[in-house]
Amino acid sequence: MDGREVTQPKASGAGTVNAQDFISSYEMLRLVEYGNGTFALGSNVFDNVFLRMDGRGVTGYRGDGGGTVNCQYGAREYERFRWLKQDDGTVGIESVKFPGVYLRMNGLIGPMKNGQVNCQTVVRALEKFHIWNRT
Repeated sequence: MDGREVTQPKASGAGTVNAQDFISSYEMLRLVEYGNGTFALGSNVFDNVFLRMDGRGVTGYRGDGGGTVNCQYGAREYERFRWLKQDDGTVGIESVKFPGVYLRMNGLIGPMKNGQVNCQTVVRALEKFHIWNRT
């Protein structure tokens, strides 16, 4: 999550969210829980920058996903999520603003090897996440 240019709220969000084949400071996120079963995912590097998911128009399964995942300054409705626990110990990450729309990450694709992060209406392999707590 690269939030270098995210210094104030923007209606459509800003910054870049993609996938990498390594873990560094941009790949570690901070979990902010709200006590009502919802949470936000904040940057460990950029102050007050959160993962933003816009699921408008994501109304049915698309093989390549849809919607927009980027960053936002502050955590409001597009930055709030719920866990959907899976039988295999993973979780789906569901949008609060767009119920039934899940975070999707398609590994390393394309010439830059930066994987695609967007939305999907099902929880299959690309929508399952392992959450590691570094304490």
